[in-house]
Amino acid sequence: MQIEILNKSAGMGRKNGMDKGKQSVIELILKADEEWNHQNYEEYYNDIRLGLSYDPANSELYLMLGMYYSLKNPEQAYLCYKQALYYCDNEEDRHIILGFLTALVQAHRILIPKISIVILSFNQLELTKQCIESIRKNCNRESYELIVVDNASKENVRNWLKQQDDMKLILNSENNGFPKGCNQGIACAGKDNDILLLNNDIIMPQNALFWLQMGLYEAKDIGAAGSVSNNAVNYQQVSEHFATVEEWIEYAKAVNLPSHFAYEFKGWLMGFAMLIRRKALDEVGYLDEQFSPGNYEDNDLSIRLLTNGYKLLLCKNSFIFHYGGSSFKKNSSYMELLERNREKLAVKYQFDYVPFSVVDRNIIDCIKQTEEPVKVLEYGCKLGCTLARIKSIYPQSYVLGVEPREELYRLAKQVTNVIQADDKNIESKLKNQTFDYIILDNTIHLGEPETLLLHLKKLLHNDGKIIISFQNKQYVQDVEKAGDTIGMSLEEMVTLCNKLSISIFDVCYQKGKLPYEEESRESMLSSMKSFIMVLKNC
Repeated sequence: MQIEILNKSAGMGRKNGMDKGKQSVIELILKADEEWNHQNYEEYYNDIRLGLSYDPANSELYLMLGMYYSLKNPEQAYLCYKQALYYCDNEEDRHIILGFLTALVQAHRILIPKISIVILSFNQLELTKQCIESIRKNCNRESYELIVVDNASKENVRNWLKQQDDMKLILNSENNGFPKGCNQGIACAGKDNDILLLNNDIIMPQNALFWLQMGLYEAKDIGAAGSVSNNAVNYQQVSEHFATVEEWIEYAKAVNLPSHFAYEFKGWLMGFAMLIRRKALDEVGYLDEQFSPGNYEDNDLSIRLLTNGYKLLLCKNSFIFHYGGSSFKKNSSYMELLERNREKLAVKYQFDYVPFSVVDRNIIDCIKQTEEPVKVLEYGCKLGCTLARIKSIYPQSYVLGVEPREELYRLAKQVTNVIQADDKNIESKLKNQTFDYIILDNTIHLGEPETLLLHLKKLLHNDGKIIISFQNKQYVQDVEKAGDTIGMSLEEMVTLCNKLSISIFDVCYQKGKLPYEEESRESMLSSMKSFIMVLKNC
């Protein structure tokens, strides 16, 4: 029945379609149809992806994508059918798409709410205009409502906002800051709507919001989803570089596409573009206003979501352009605000989670993919963010975290595959398992070093490697005070490896600054802030 309808619908009308590759798109649609008939669903999916790279506004391709997801995730299928309707301007074809949508809703009782897009405005009229106009141009008007909270901007900004007839507008008489302003917007949002917290200094490219919403509905336990960008922290920034906004928007067309490996679980998400499931937000509460005027309220919300069993998903196929730094001037006062709010976060949870959410790219660079999927174990995995990145880069890999600290373990469970163990019982808990890589990222102090390494070397595959990073105890930060006392000296580590018959395969180090100029061997070692070693069994 579906294939018969699909054949009749070849060549559906579409808005904003691209001429480039038009013939190729038609060929890909016919090829995908054939793959569907033969139940070659992965080839079918790949054909759709390639077709959308030529024509990202093709309604028939979104209809076909919905058919694919109807076999896997009805909620995502629903979103695809709605996207097909958005791009379709032919009434006969719209009737066909509505048939698919109606059948899906009746079969699965699906009800996906609108998105309430909450934007804070404070002066910067041109940026706010660009942001709102990009949403109007590139997002399905039926899928969202626009809420703007103005934090006492100049009169020209407020006058422009008052003239807009497609938004809910809150005009504050004073600058309430980011957390309180967002809470005002959330409070006047549709009762069941999901919430998108969005900076006013962004440009929303085509299909970015669609794929962000697809990420949120990847699974029932996704509490929030975030986009990648050209200007972001928390490893949400892409590696490419372009000089103009136009180049970034063109780049987005190549990114905002179907992808089997688009997701990465995170320990927190940035609030510049954070889509939050309404059910999850109602459970954990709104933004904590003690972090006003802003910063670390997104970390705090992320911790509460993880604590309540929700996952945080980075959608690498949702790129949003971000000017960045428009609301806060990066001066000494800003740095003081960061320090003050980080301290508030630590006091609130009686634990400083911030350093434990870091992704260690230097560690990841030591892992080399082979023809066979790699198995990676990390002892003291913190929030599991490094392992989550490894899984994202190498989707076929098997990763496992071991975290002895309860306050980290209970959050890491939402980020990666993890067990709770320590240096005394790790070997018994991982009986009969071996790994290609075992990571100790500044965690050798989480137990007696010799005992821990002895257990871990027994878990190595024949040609496996231990990747260990540690602070250099000999690093001199100033004339009188030594550095991190929980580290080790290079000599201590070499001695320990020799004692356990472990060979040092590779070494690199991070260099710090000396308070004096000297060229002795001791001064050279004192300038090395930390080491990364790759170890192997002898």
